[in-house]
Amino acid sequence: MNPNITRGSRIYGLLAYLYGPGRHNEHTDPHLVGSWDGFAPDPGRDPNVTLKHLANTLALRPSQLGDALHKRHVWHCSVRAAPEDRELTDREWDMIARRVLHAVGVSREGEDDGCRWVAVRHARDHIHIAATLVRGDLRKVYPRYDYPKAQAACRELEAELGLRRLNPGDRTAAKRASTGERRKAERLNLPELPSDTLRTAVRQALAAASTEEEFFARLAAARILVRHKKGPSGDVLGYSVALPDDDTPIWYAGSTLAPDLSLPKIRRALPNTMEPLSVQAARASRPEAVRRRATSRLDRAQHALARGGDDGADDLAGTGAVLDALAATANEPTRSEILQAARAFERATRSHVRAENADRRALRAAAREIIRAGTPARTTEPPPQPSSPPSSSPSPPLSAGTRPADTRSRPPQPARQPNTSALPTGWPPPPPWPPSETARPTSPPPNAPASTPPSPPHYRDPETGSAPRGRWMPSPPRSQRRRRPATTPRPCCGTRPARVNCVPP
Repeated sequence: MNPNITRGSRIYGLLAYLYGPGRHNEHTDPHLVGSWDGFAPDPGRDPNVTLKHLANTLALRPSQLGDALHKRHVWHCSVRAAPEDRELTDREWDMIARRVLHAVGVSREGEDDGCRWVAVRHARDHIHIAATLVRGDLRKVYPRYDYPKAQAACRELEAELGLRRLNPGDRTAAKRASTGERRKAERLNLPELPSDTLRTAVRQALAAASTEEEFFARLAAARILVRHKKGPSGDVLGYSVALPDDDTPIWYAGSTLAPDLSLPKIRRALPNTMEPLSVQAARASRPEAVRRRATSRLDRAQHALARGGDDGADDLAGTGAVLDALAATANEPTRSEILQAARAFERATRSHVRAENADRRALRAAAREIIRAGTPARTTEPPPQPSSPPSSSPSPPLSAGTRPADTRSRPPQPARQPNTSALPTGWPPPPPWPPSETARPTSPPPNAPASTPPSPPHYRDPETGSAPRGRWMPSPPRSQRRRRPATTPRPCCGTRPARVNCVPP
């Protein structure tokens, strides 16, 4: 179930909508399913009761306050079930309305002198709760944090009634666009909502900025209108942004665009230390090199996230900054895809956990380097054309010891095998080369005798562990070297003076 809470000041206008046909004639059989005392007049079922009668009954106590009545004293909450849920009865909807009102503090269970309310049902899948926030003793009620409390109550009711269970809200999602904003975007044929455009611009400016002044300067360079909110002392307390193309700009506060884009949270994210020009010049390099360095930092952050813990919150924020920087500097064919990835990853960067480590600073520094390096050059080289027409038959698999052919350099060569023609008589044949050994054998040194043919590389006598006499022997690769313990006797080869722990032949 999904609750939606609004405030107003006209109880009669709200009831007229609930008992009316609706905007698209979607209201069917409007009637009461519950009230504060269970005996409220119902215009939908009693023909002798008018809508004005019910409105006057609910507005009795607010009218007694006179001028002391506060604005927005009408509390309205709609509770909607999922489309796949079963149809609830009127008695179940009455219980749901009472539980929600009790959770937000508008009306307590068993309280006779609380606020007056009614629950109206005009569809199979939802109800509307209308209440006036004045108690019987004329005390005004101010529900605090009513939306998260209503969400928590609905999560409990879903488990009790066997309905579809939604995830509990963590207050990290961006605010939904209003109906007026969506209709204006449709009327002007905008590709996306203005709030989405501004949110992306603010995130990209934050990813590239080192100080607060640079952050606002980058917003101005992106042709975004910025309005500061200042306190009595002249200090900047907040900011609002708007698009310049609109005749009547609609201003959005940073916290309205996203919870982590408010000015206090931006100040905590910025390092607030401007790098010297010498450091910026030293770090300036090609965009490709900057992206390679950012990849290594992302790999370290990925390992830190795999370990778990609260420190991963800052790694997520730094990763989101790198994605924003890549979306701002990517080429046109891939920019839209990276932008979609950055927006999908956006909510994962918001967390209530505060942690400080070097990984986030390194990732944010990588994001700044990516934006300052600019857009990488697009490769216009055409793909290599095959020398022969392609065949419909599948190509045979590569044999062991070979590598894929490079069509731009030379045709593929057959796998090399060890040369056994130079082995003395009686020596056992050498084992075949491993598949990974594809390098060309090292050529002999210049001072080697020309008459002596070279022996195969990395070959030694299995009995003595030495190479044939009078032949040059290259050293094996580091991966194939084996160290013997000092206490193990070494067999004597007879070609050099005896060593310590040398066993005579």
